[in-house]
Amino acid sequence: MATATAIASATGAGTYALTLAAGASAQVYCVPNMGARESVKLMRSIDGGSTYTVPVNGGDPEGNVLLSSDNNSAIITGPGYFRIDKPATAVATAIHVDT
Repeated sequence: MATATAIASATGAGTYALTLAAGASAQVYCVPNMGARESVKLMRSIDGGSTYTVPVNGGDPEGNVLLSSDNNSAIITGPGYFRIDKPATAVATAIHVDT
């Protein structure tokens, strides 16, 4: 498994796109945890990665929340073109992806 720093540790917003083949998965996690009321969202592309318009709802009642202050790790399973959206945060937080 290879680890990549998807979004460097910073308070600013950032995005990271990844493509997963059928049966492939990636673990996404943040260090340190997101702050209160901060969340990382997951979007899916239906046009081969040109635009990301489909929110991925992993069963979270609040929508397509991938990471939050309560949950600092998630697994994404392919196939698909995905984008991780990190908002501006109060604390410098990095997003990492293991594939």
